[in-house]
Amino acid sequence: MIAKPYVKKSLEAYRLHLKRNSQPDTYYFYLRPLFTFFRYKSIRSLTRAEIEEYLDSRNYKIESKNCVIKALRDYCKTFGIKNEIIEEWKLIMPDHRIKTYPAPEEIRNATSNFSFRDKLIINLLLDTSIRRNELLTLKRENLDIKNKTAKVFGKGRKDRFVYFTDKTAEDLRTYFNSTKEEGNNIFNLKKSKLRYLLFKLTKALQKGKLTPHSLRKSGAVDIYKKFGNDIIATQRILGHNNLSTTQLYIGISDEEIKKKYQKCMNGKV
Repeated sequence: MIAKPYVKKSLEAYRLHLKRNSQPDTYYFYLRPLFTFFRYKSIRSLTRAEIEEYLDSRNYKIESKNCVIKALRDYCKTFGIKNEIIEEWKLIMPDHRIKTYPAPEEIRNATSNFSFRDKLIINLLLDTSIRRNELLTLKRENLDIKNKTAKVFGKGRKDRFVYFTDKTAEDLRTYFNSTKEEGNNIFNLKKSKLRYLLFKLTKALQKGKLTPHSLRKSGAVDIYKKFGNDIIATQRILGHNNLSTTQLYIGISDEEIKKKYQKCMNGKV
């Protein structure tokens, strides 16, 4: 079944919205499932049964199912469409997925033979848990080494502050004093160079393929634990709009949150 003209028109408007306001990865992952989805369904009257039927029929993995739900949410939000089923839909918690990511110290130890610059890039990713494109576009003018903070621009062109350690701050000073790189971006790094750096890291660590997203999640778990399991602070540092996304990153379910609440609020700490 081919989408009706008004659906095609709204999808084209949403495509232009994503192109203007989103990172390239968001543009691809949100738009693709919507184009596929609307060949069969209309968002104006979607039911839970229809969404479940669609997701099951596509044999999607958990990550892809979550991506479809997030895309539907964003589409509704963009055009002011009310659909309580989509708004209240809980993202699926992948069993034990977070446990597959190496700890930050383990990753750092694997960089012992890397160049100073490559170590700095890895450390900055782990300290801040920033996204790949946030790293690639990080500018010197948005870096405050004295206060160990950086201003990054994430999804939807939203800005936020992230933080790094004393060690990374000192290494950044050393790097700026010795680098001959031109341009306003800190590393003048291309996607292909970053991909190769993580290929080397994967080879050195020998624990499965590592991506910028892997390091972001590894850093997120570390931040969450060192912040005393403060999920709200972790959410703000990661730049997530929805708390459920942060839950997926750190591997904590609604049931675990409920248990922690009951334990604390009933005086059983």
